[in-house]
Amino acid sequence: MDDILTGSSDFQEFQKLQIELISLFKKAGISLHKWCSNTPKILNSIPKEEQSWDFHCQSSDQTIKTLGIIWSPKFDYFSFKTAVNCHESYTKREILSVIARLFDPLGFLGPILTKAKLILQKLWVLKLEWDEPLSNPVAKEWNDFVSTLPVIQKEIEEAEEIWIKKVQAENFGIEINCLKENKILPKDSKIRELNPFLNERGIVRISGRLHQSTL
Repeated sequence: MDDILTGSSDFQEFQKLQIELISLFKKAGISLHKWCSNTPKILNSIPKEEQSWDFHCQSSDQTIKTLGIIWSPKFDYFSFKTAVNCHESYTKREILSVIARLFDPLGFLGPILTKAKLILQKLWVLKLEWDEPLSNPVAKEWNDFVSTLPVIQKEIEEAEEIWIKKVQAENFGIEINCLKENKILPKDSKIRELNPFLNERGIVRISGRLHQSTL
């Protein structure tokens, strides 16, 4: 059984893509089902029996797992989840087990997995038995790697927020200052008709439709 991860920029593009996929897989004798989307209009166009079981695209805590990747429909982001614990003694078998659980067919974790595999490569050079405890230098290197995993996630989130704020400040600096001071936006503002506001992190959000702007 295979899964497909794809998307479209608008409803018409989705319909065209859907027809092409259904036709293509039908030639191979495969019937596509368990459709998921974070757009209610798309879900409403698909028969209930062909949708993913008990799926609600606007549920904040619901996720879909496919190809080893966890997708949040509401917030539209991908994530990975695995249990990795730090302890003093590791074996080659345990490390290989951790790496094998991080299934990453799309290459999102490439830089992270490469570092883990380089550590595993050192274990092959040392010719350790599967259940033989690791020597201290390699064990410390693996523990350091494991301990940085939560930090990597936090750094990515913080970096994303910094870049969003930087881009918004360069393009909508006047609007941001007006919003901070609760002033009316200039009449020539490109986002005035979108009812912009600042969220709790100081990022500009909109409550109107993009087609109403002059962007």
